[in-house]
Amino acid sequence: MILASRLLLLFGLAAPWAPAASWTYVTSPHFELFTTAGDRVGRDAILHFEQVRAFFLQASPLTRPGAAPIRIVLFSSAAEYRPYRATDRGIAYYAPSRRCRYIALENFSAETYAVATHEFTHLMIDSQGWTLPAWLGEGWADVYSTLKSTGPGTVMIGDLIGGRVQTLRTSRWIPLAALTAAGRDSALYSGPRAPMFYAESWALVHMLYLSPDYGSGFGPFVMALASGRSVGSALWSAYRRPLGQVEADLHRYLDRNQLYGLTFHVTLQGDSIAIQSRPASILDADLTLAGLLGAVHRPATARSVYAWLLERYPSSPRAEEGLAYFLWDQGDESGARRAFRRALRKGTRDPQTCYDFATLALQAGDTGEAERALNRALAVNPAFTPARVRLAAVMGARTTGRP
Repeated sequence: MILASRLLLLFGLAAPWAPAASWTYVTSPHFELFTTAGDRVGRDAILHFEQVRAFFLQASPLTRPGAAPIRIVLFSSAAEYRPYRATDRGIAYYAPSRRCRYIALENFSAETYAVATHEFTHLMIDSQGWTLPAWLGEGWADVYSTLKSTGPGTVMIGDLIGGRVQTLRTSRWIPLAALTAAGRDSALYSGPRAPMFYAESWALVHMLYLSPDYGSGFGPFVMALASGRSVGSALWSAYRRPLGQVEADLHRYLDRNQLYGLTFHVTLQGDSIAIQSRPASILDADLTLAGLLGAVHRPATARSVYAWLLERYPSSPRAEEGLAYFLWDQGDESGARRAFRRALRKGTRDPQTCYDFATLALQAGDTGEAERALNRALAVNPAFTPARVRLAAVMGARTTGRP
């Protein structure tokens, strides 16, 4: 039974008890994926993400994928996806949490193929540790969403996006000063003018990144913005052009009959990527969906779901682990410590859980609790180097009397 159906009953909503949904768990070297769309679709989707990741690491300025696990949740229909969507319109999204990074997809079709790449771009930008303006993040993700193979060992980005072009041709433009100043809380980003915000952001990044006149300065421009400089200052530093000239250049750029694309020589492995799949347990699927609810900032719903899971699985440490990370993300560190402590009492076999519990215990000044958690982590996995290093530091501080 999918958690969406259970939630309807849990919150007293009138809904029939839905038939069971079969979840499949798929893994590859760099991703894990839960899906109700079946084994074949799951394998195709995870292979797509592996190939997109290979492109980024070989041919983009975004070369640090980050260490936190990446979990893809792939639904098979809009009805299944609806309880977990992040916005009313979106068919996919990226949502980071402390335990893992989520990418959720309504389905895996020709439409979501590009959207999946768009959302992975957001994950890669986030992994660099940069804080970029909303227009740059969205426009850059749109440019990369056109990624496609053009032959053995070659891929291209930069194709026109028909909907964006149509919006630019038929709607009133946003002045670049307003566009580049808009944050994610701006009405330009999420209100009636959002289609133009996205279209113009795509066009601006397309010019800055791919055109001959601007492309060579794109890297320095991004780094200037990431360092905290204003858009005007970053444009002048990278291109020696003021914002007004860039705006005029953008209009001329889009008046061309054909925009520029860029071809890269990369190795995109296919059959050689090790992909495994198996039926997912109900507990695995439920915990994944509960984590997704927390990651998209539905704390009241997520809290109720975790309470339900703890009641259904009273002896499982994994429900406690999920609750602990959710509470930690919510800023409730004392509540997270209590949940971590219960997970250890129930016999958790996750060394990362033990390590993270030790981190919170040390922040609270409880070195004894931290030491016990780290010893548990090493009992489960003696090769878990971060726990060994942390334990040596804790024991050394106790011996010398340092805090």
